[in-house]
Amino acid sequence: GAVTGLEYGRPLAGHGPVVTRVASPLGAVTEIGYEEIPGSPVPALAATRLRTLDDRGELAAPEQRMNVWAEGGRAYTGA
Repeated sequence: GAVTGLEYGRPLAGHGPVVTRVASPLGAVTEIGYEEIPGSPVPALAATRLRTLDDRGELAAPEQRMNVWAEGGRAYTGA
């Protein structure tokens, strides 16, 4: 009966909804931030921030930041 909750948001007009928050059955939460990919010919997003909180709302791991600019031809998110 445990449920993992997903929340969706639209951080960019013209782009469909994306997962912005994942809540585990034990109370931990992962928040996902996005930025528009610069120079994209269509509205495109890349995940640029991950933050994981424990069941008390405290940071469970260092916040991860990713650059939307491609490095070596591929960005962290595969764009």
